[in-house]
Amino acid sequence: TGGSSEFEAITEIGAVKYRGGEEIGRFATLVNPLRAIPPFITVLTGITDSMVASAPTIDETLGPLLDFIGDSVLVAHNARFDVGFINAALVRAGRDRLSNRVLDTVGLARRLVGADVDNCKLATLAASLGLAHQPSHRAINDVLATGDLLHHLIERAAGFGVFDLDDFAAMAKIGRHPQAAKLKLTVDLPRGPGVYLFVDAQGDVLYVGKATNIRSRVRSYFGTGDTRRKIGSLLKLMDDVHYVATPDLLTAEVLELRMISKLRPRYNHAGTRSAKYCYVRLTLSEVWPRLVVTSRVPANATKDLFLGPISTRSMARDVIDAIHSVVPLRQCTVRMGRNYRAPEDAPVCSAAQLGVAYCPCSGTADEAVYAEAVQRVVRV
Repeated sequence: TGGSSEFEAITEIGAVKYRGGEEIGRFATLVNPLRAIPPFITVLTGITDSMVASAPTIDETLGPLLDFIGDSVLVAHNARFDVGFINAALVRAGRDRLSNRVLDTVGLARRLVGADVDNCKLATLAASLGLAHQPSHRAINDVLATGDLLHHLIERAAGFGVFDLDDFAAMAKIGRHPQAAKLKLTVDLPRGPGVYLFVDAQGDVLYVGKATNIRSRVRSYFGTGDTRRKIGSLLKLMDDVHYVATPDLLTAEVLELRMISKLRPRYNHAGTRSAKYCYVRLTLSEVWPRLVVTSRVPANATKDLFLGPISTRSMARDVIDAIHSVVPLRQCTVRMGRNYRAPEDAPVCSAAQLGVAYCPCSGTADEAVYAEAVQRVVRV
């Protein structure tokens, strides 16, 4: 009877249920608003007081409507209006609001076909797109037109590599993105943790990132909320998306830092921050390797093994302590080259005295046994 869900009442409800593009059920009824219908509503819809006099009230209608809806996804053109009226009626009747997922074809139409039509009113879209049903401000006709529009938009979205509900719902935000055609590159990305790489046409890595859900994260770059200039430039240059799936986010974080440090992608600010990270270094270039904390990976350190990057030196020392607790590598800081010989009077270090470390610097360690201990660390 008007535009306010708080003060006005419903005169008609229509719903059509689809599955796989096929209609499988309808719900249609006039509703007695328990008040006079304003003349302008009668002019707009053709519904008169006499037509609704014997119709069920909204309280009598809500139960059957909820049974029909079930847990289906609700689709409406200007969904806030339609769902708002139903929720207001539910609240007045002492019922819970709808918890169903809602898709609004207005937003989807603006993103997917907005450039092809004068406006996104349902009547305009139906006429411009040649839909089978035309709206008439009567519930069931408007619903059928909305159903036609929905299926048209689904077909349009498929051209962007969109084949499921989550991605389709997101099209309201990303459908008109200038690089939206590149969404096809995300179709085969996994929905789990890992690292993703944006690659240009020459195969050079432009950007490295991590995510708990690779596919969702990459698709988020096409959203309208991120207006950073570098994102537009990055997506324009991007020609492909590579990824490395990982078992968890922590592994992805470590791998991301390693890749940034190694590849130095031009769009990674994090690459310029890598100096703050450090590594645990196993000095395999020494006869008696040891674990040390280092701030970088030297280009000539080809024999040594590096664990990291690690965010703080304190954390790196904790890693070394953890390894020392299970593998008794030497803990002294003496550099031991190939020709190192322990002095005759060299003292045994305190860790060796406690039995938690070998002490080659005092000449008390067996080289073969020590080599096996080193391999235990390498295997870890």
